[in-house]
Amino acid sequence: MISIRAMVSHDREIVYEMLQKTGVFSVQAINLAMEYIDAYLFNADQEEYRVVVGEEAQGQVVVFACFGPAAGTEGTSRIYWLVVTPALQHQGIGSEMLSWIEERMREEGMRLVVIEVTSEERHAAFVRFFLEQNYRQVGRIRNYFRAGEDMLFYIKYLQAEPSC
Repeated sequence: MISIRAMVSHDREIVYEMLQKTGVFSVQAINLAMEYIDAYLFNADQEEYRVVVGEEAQGQVVVFACFGPAAGTEGTSRIYWLVVTPALQHQGIGSEMLSWIEERMREEGMRLVVIEVTSEERHAAFVRFFLEQNYRQVGRIRNYFRAGEDMLFYIKYLQAEPSC
């Protein structure tokens, strides 16, 4: 069981190392994550997203996530990042954090969650994780990131899915 709280500045280096140690993220992706984190930590006016961390019983940060409402929408939210420290992956920590995030979203009246993921094989574990959490793929933009690397879109309705 993890204890989830808002990220604070002394967590920054821990999360940076966590991103590097996964061996999954490119330098550009890590830099982008750090931009989100820095905007959250050092820009008091920023309200677009939240960054949270989860600690194990000994107080060690073992997971972090960044999420928030999708700009220009009503009731749609996005998860930008959800990363578990590599040594503790596949132990339910990511699922626990995701459940916590979804509950916060429900409390805030969100009805839909959107996740964007690269199609690179090294991200296949992320895709499997979200499929196991009842997300479903609804779109693909071919060659989005570069030739041969697509962007995949996954969604989950937090309330009953509207009929068309």
